Amino acid sequence: MVGMVSMGIWAAMASTYRQRAAVLISFLVGMLAGSVLGMQGMAPSWVESPLMASVLATGTLLLWAKPCPMLVRMVVAACFAVGHGLAHGMEIPEMVAPSSYFMGFLLATGVLLSLGIWVGRWVHRSIGRTRWAGAGVLGLALIAMGS
Repeated sequence: MVGMVSMGIWAAMASTYRQRAAVLISFLVGMLAGSVLGMQGMAPSWVESPLMASVLATGTLLLWAKPCPMLVRMVVAACFAVGHGLAHGMEIPEMVAPSSYFMGFLLATGVLLSLGIWVGRWVHRSIGRTRWAGAGVLGLALIAMGS
């Protein structure tokens, strides 16, 4: 959850609604692609490591607090999302219809990303708050790594 909310906060750095939506959609498409691969058994056994790396990287991007080209934002979001999707695809319950499962976690992910964008619109009014958000994400990731 921290990864998706922090990705939303990072997406909120984009200057227009259309750009923020493009990052959100890129993440959702990457997550869907990763989940299909995971469901097909193409996920590595060490799938949790890239998940943690993506949260650490997002925290670092927030701490850095520099604008980057829109295409870079979209590619980063999609790549991070593939890892998250792989994990979801691996854990799909056999008794659930895949389409229902995909719709459920995509909807939940969209809500978490939107929450992050909403928080990010407030956070990014000050470069200091953006960096504090990045430090908070990194701190949560490090705590999660220790447990």
